[in-house]
Amino acid sequence: MSPLTKSSKPSGESKSLVIRISTGDLVSLDGRDVAISAIAANVQTWRVKNPESSVVLLTDPGASTSSLVKVADGVRQAGVFDIKISPMQ
Repeated sequence: MSPLTKSSKPSGESKSLVIRISTGDLVSLDGRDVAISAIAANVQTWRVKNPESSVVLLTDPGASTSSLVKVADGVRQAGVFDIKISPMQ
């Protein structure tokens, strides 16, 4: 196989942690409901196993800006600064 046909992605490619903020400001982290006050601790624990990964914040149009800011602050407190924010589809 020539070098041009090999995948350029490393085999141990890291995945992104997905945090959803839904209407009513309910927060879920990879499908588990989590209190906003527990975001930093949960992200820190997850980051130990995935040190090179980023975080994706998916927000519902009905979620408050205040909740988005609190969740993003918790992620940064956990030492993650690669945060992508996107609306839920």
